[in-house]
Amino acid sequence: MQAPWCRIWTRAALLLALATLLSGCVGISYLGTTTIDEAHPAGEEPFRPVRRPGMDTAEALLMRFGEPDERELLSDSRELWTYDNRLRWNGLVVFVIIPIPLAIPVGYETSTYHLRDGVVENVIRVVQTWRGCACGIFMHESGCLCFHE
Repeated sequence: MQAPWCRIWTRAALLLALATLLSGCVGISYLGTTTIDEAHPAGEEPFRPVRRPGMDTAEALLMRFGEPDERELLSDSRELWTYDNRLRWNGLVVFVIIPIPLAIPVGYETSTYHLRDGVVENVIRVVQTWRGCACGIFMHESGCLCFHE
């Protein structure tokens, strides 16, 4: 017959060994939306423009991204071209070994190009942001990590 303290240490050692096999963590993060206004944009994808020569005309946008999802004609030879991309979510994500999303879709990430006489003046991007903190066994050097995008 084992002593009671021996059973307690055996259980504790077993739980500790199982815990080291988990790569999960504990934390919380917030999914939100931000709007970015950029002058004279151009880029690889409609929702993440990067400045690049030759990407500031309507023809270049059409060649790179195709027809916009929405096109609005304004006065004075101005146009708004909107490209939709992936879903945008708002809410919380709770991490308790696995992520538990508590978020709802609120639209799409978009890039709206402002053109005057066929030349891009600026772009307004609506993108998802991700902020939070998490702690776990196999995390950053301190064991905790705070992040934002």
